[in-house]
Order: sequence, then structure tokens, then C-alpha cells
Amino acid sequence: MLGGEWSQLRVEPLQRRLHRVAVREALHPLLRAFAFAQCVPFGRERGGVLFRAAAVEPPAASTLEAIEALLGLDATASTGTGPRLHYADPRRGQRRTMRLSGAGGSTRLEGFLLAGDIAAEAWIRPLLQEELPAEAYGRSLLAGGAKPPLPVAARGRQVCSCFDVGESEIAACLHGLAAPVEARLKRLQAELKCGTNCGSCLPELRRIVAAAPAAREPLAVGEPS
Repeated sequence: MLGGEWSQLRVEPLQRRLHRVAVREALHPLLRAFAFAQCVPFGRERGGVLFRAAAVEPPAASTLEAIEALLGLDATASTGTGPRLHYADPRRGQRRTMRLSGAGGSTRLEGFLLAGDIAAEAWIRPLLQEELPAEAYGRSLLAGGAKPPLPVAARGRQVCSCFDVGESEIAACLHGLAAPVEARLKRLQAELKCGTNCGSCLPELRRIVAAAPAAREPLAVGEPS
């Protein structure tokens, strides 16, 4: 799993969107280096580019280095963000890279790359997408495995990865909404954008909407004129 975050550029929303498009286009030729690969945007206020890939054999180091460079994770990147943490074990096909920003309590993860064992995505990705404090992790950010070295106070389960929409946000949007299932689904898509990009979360969204109790239509009460 390979990913990068671009909010540190601090540009206007339109410019930021254009930059993400440019990064995705630059990454596109590298898709051919893998048996399976996809490159999609993620997030809303803090959006970025998510590059996922799978292959039978470990990719060449030059391929991973090219991806790191495009995502601003390479050693020579002049992003002005902060330190780079890096671990590589070519013999075992393992590679992990983190880019940080800020200092002290304001230290945040700005981007990461995981190759080989990607189980750590389960706790690293919330640090990135939810801008959670990262100072306490230090070099343990490079640790493998699905169990975080420190507890991660993440929000509810993510349903839409493209726009980083979780169950709690969906529940809040549906609360008190009196409408048929399809109308409530359209409301979710309009307000949260979930299910409007790759569409892979639509079955789960429909299940959640159908299971959520619909509010009753309010009674119209008036006085005779």
C-alpha cells in the first residue's frame, strides 16, 4: 500500500485539486509495474493521493523510489515539511517511509509508503487522514504489524475511502431524515460525497441507509383562519 498526503502545500482548494490531478497523472505509468494497481484521491478538507498495488514478486527498488519521489517522500524532496523516517530490507522485500511535519505536540504525519508487510496501514492511515498527533510514536512509526505501538484514538469505521467518510458522519447525516432509501442515499452523496467517485462503497452505503430508521414525516399543524 503506497500513499501520500498533500495538504502541507497550503495552496487554494482549486490549486490543490489540480496538484492532486498532476500527481495522479505522473503516477499512472507506474501502474504497469504491478499485477494490480490503482491510484485514487482520498479525503475532503485534507485530501491526498492513495496508490495501492499488488504483485507476486517484490517491486524493484527503483520503482518504489520513483513513487516516493512523486509523493514527496524521497530523501531529496524539498517540501519544507519535516524529517523523513525510512526503513528498507531489500532481502525480505520490506520498505517503509514516513514524512512528518511540525514539532512537539504539533507533529503530524504528512505522507507514508508501505511495501511488503502493509498491515500497519490499519493504524498509520488514521494518523494521516485525521491529522492525529504523531510525536509520541517517533521511529516506531516504522514498526510493522497491525497492532499500533501506542493506542490510536481514531473515529469510527471508514466506509468511503475516496472521501474519508466514516460511520459516525453517515449516521449524523441520516439522523432525523424522513425520506425513502434512495432519497436518503442521494442526500449522503450530496453532503458527504461518499459513493460518488469509484462506487465501491455503494453497496455498504445502501445497507447502512436501509438499516437506519427513517424519521416520521412531521405533522402539519395549523389553526383555522
